[in-house]
Amino acid sequence: MNEKRKVLAASSLAIVTALALSSCSVFDAITENQQGHIRAIAYATGAEGLASTDATLPSWVPADARDIKEKIRTTGSERILIMRSTLRDLPGNCEAHTPGTPIERAPKKLDSGATLTYLGVPTIEATWWPEGVEKKASVVCDGSWWIASEGEQLYAFSPERSTTKIEN
Repeated sequence: MNEKRKVLAASSLAIVTALALSSCSVFDAITENQQGHIRAIAYATGAEGLASTDATLPSWVPADARDIKEKIRTTGSERILIMRSTLRDLPGNCEAHTPGTPIERAPKKLDSGATLTYLGVPTIEATWWPEGVEKKASVVCDGSWWIASEGEQLYAFSPERSTTKIEN
């Protein structure tokens, strides 16, 4: 009888310890699922976000950008971002884009034989993301971030990308 109590106590302690050690990740996973597999991050500056090992900002974000908020689809590639900065602060390798033109790239054939396509409208929602602001994009950075400017605010959208294997 005494041996059964020891086994029960040890098992209970092991379960409690396992739950305590994993509670943060379990909580994060439950929260993420409740939010539709969307992760929200925020940084005071671009430098802070660029140095983060938790969730890195795109490399084109200026180090002196401020008040950065981003929502990331954890089950895909879609992202939306807002920051206090200006278009002139973006790196020189960003290219001009005509506002009002569709956010898309011509389907691209990959080395694997698959075709890469973009979903050109955001499906992620945020109170800070004005509806349709992505259509005002006048710059594209890294080939997959469309950026619009309104005053001292930059709005950036990276669309969901998908690949389709084409069989011959």
